[in-house]
Amino acid sequence: MGFLSTLGRPLHWSEIQPHVARIKQEAAEQFVRRFLAHSRESKEQLLFGDECEYMLIEFTEEGNVSLCLDAYEILSRLHDASNHSEHITDWSPEYARYMLEGCPSTPYGSLADVILFEWNMRMRREQIRTHLGRTQHLVSLAVYPRLGRTPHPPCRSPVVLVVPTPASGAAEGSWDGISLHPDQRSMAQRNPASRSYFAPDTMIYPHPRFGALTCNIRLRRGRKVSINVPLFIDVKTDPRQLFGEEDQLPGVCPGCIPMDAQVFGMGCCGLQCTLQCAHLEEARFLYDQLVVLAAPMLALTAASPYFRGLLTDTDCRFDAIAQSEFPTSRYGPATLFISNQGAPFNDIRVPTDPSVLATCHRAGIDENFSRYVANVLARDPLVVYEGAIHMDPATHSSHFQTISSTDWTTVRLKVPSQPGESWRVEFRPMEMQLTDFENAAFVALVVLLSRAILAFHLDFYIPMSLTHRNLQRAQARDAIQTQCCSFRRYTGDFPHQEGGALEPCLERNPLVELTIDEIVNGKGGVFPGLATFVRRYLSSIELNDHVASHIRRYVQFISDKAAGRIPTTAQWLRNAVRRHPTYQQNSVVTPGITADLLQSIVAMEEGRSPELARNLLGPFADTVGTIPPPPGPHPHAGVLTAIS
Repeated sequence: MGFLSTLGRPLHWSEIQPHVARIKQEAAEQFVRRFLAHSRESKEQLLFGDECEYMLIEFTEEGNVSLCLDAYEILSRLHDASNHSEHITDWSPEYARYMLEGCPSTPYGSLADVILFEWNMRMRREQIRTHLGRTQHLVSLAVYPRLGRTPHPPCRSPVVLVVPTPASGAAEGSWDGISLHPDQRSMAQRNPASRSYFAPDTMIYPHPRFGALTCNIRLRRGRKVSINVPLFIDVKTDPRQLFGEEDQLPGVCPGCIPMDAQVFGMGCCGLQCTLQCAHLEEARFLYDQLVVLAAPMLALTAASPYFRGLLTDTDCRFDAIAQSEFPTSRYGPATLFISNQGAPFNDIRVPTDPSVLATCHRAGIDENFSRYVANVLARDPLVVYEGAIHMDPATHSSHFQTISSTDWTTVRLKVPSQPGESWRVEFRPMEMQLTDFENAAFVALVVLLSRAILAFHLDFYIPMSLTHRNLQRAQARDAIQTQCCSFRRYTGDFPHQEGGALEPCLERNPLVELTIDEIVNGKGGVFPGLATFVRRYLSSIELNDHVASHIRRYVQFISDKAAGRIPTTAQWLRNAVRRHPTYQQNSVVTPGITADLLQSIVAMEEGRSPELARNLLGPFADTVGTIPPPPGPHPHAGVLTAIS
């Protein structure tokens, strides 16, 4: 979602440029003040929460389906309702008008709260249903199959997108220096923010941030975004028949599906988890370990086997989002380990702002953390409001918020901004799953792994460049079956050890290539497995039988998925398309296939299709569509929802 506070009119990129250097310097000073205020603070209570991004869809009487662009109106109704009653979920806008982000209204406070995850997610759906029409549905789908194909969904809202206008005399930019097909020019002229040929600006949520972000990214690049996702070649696939003259865009790669707007990336749905740490050093260490775990968790949650009505040769949305922003910069893999213990593994050169670096050094911040801050603030501000330009930097932190809120790497450090907050780590690579059970299971695994990492001081460090290579491998089609990731070997037979600290391999070459199954379930004499770490941690703490059983079920589900006994969401969706009776073995996801697929997903999620649920979840399908008994309240301040 990002930082949604507004202070007047959003500025056009030409108006931001003269202020960039000052904004960065003031952002650095604002960070230093926060650092000095909170670097020595310590919080003992574990707090954590999830953020789920959902899509709205709508069926017609004829059985067709489209995205539903009513998020603005639904959020308005939710806000009105929350003013008159207690609520357990906070709802926020996302980049697209068909998206909603839901998270617990207060964070969870103990591992016993893991049993609340699925119930809270189910309550979110029930809450939204009361504001939907008879043919409208909320789905937890990572990618809409035919986004960017006509007919485009209608926008019934009178609220229009705010697009920054150029300062007097400023050039608005070229049309990419090419001769446009007439249909392309007509479409682009109707889309002043994105200039997309394929997706209308009416899909963008009308908060000023999103129009400004779309417009200013394009202007700063000097051209539209260019997204290329490899096409899946089936038995009868002929790219010459799939792509016409209107698809011939600058930067299109042969054999790839072309897309040209942020909505093709930022309009996808992810699953995130935020973890509050006891203190800064704990947060820095946890951040580093989660950077390494991003790739296997991305492969396990893969849920994006199609784009723009065509099957892809990848299973994840990760690269599509990166290409819709600034690859390897704002959205992409983390580029630095930030704990001093991880500094020797930083083998990638990253841009840093020299003045920010000097400001951090003067404040006594260590070199490695200073480099991280200087790297985050090396990025130009993209969304700046007129009223924020001349605010007193000593009393406001909007400039730091502005830049850090467009840092969308796999793992993100959240800086305390007010009393009562501590340093938090946000884990971002996972894709939304189709059911609440799956999403709850993956959030639970991240929370439990974080506790095991800190309890056992698990050291997963590998060279940063290898984490980037792992992420590329994790996006491959059927990565769980076909790909390996570089990982750190662990010595000792951990499952049978009693007491003592775990020690990573300290040999000259401690690295090993492991499959996702081996990373999760272990490989004898090489790596114990993430599931083993979690189970060992659970055996070291006190939990009642009901909670422990609930957690073991989640861990076993993910263990089975890693072993290939349960399909990934991407595999399940791809198989559903290819087995559809009207599929022509030509990679095309037709409107009819899309409608049937989404009808099946809705029926399964509502508990009306147990057979489909069993195909997706195997022996874990019995709770899909059910609502567990309501648990008691948990009285924790909502510190995790401040900046998402």
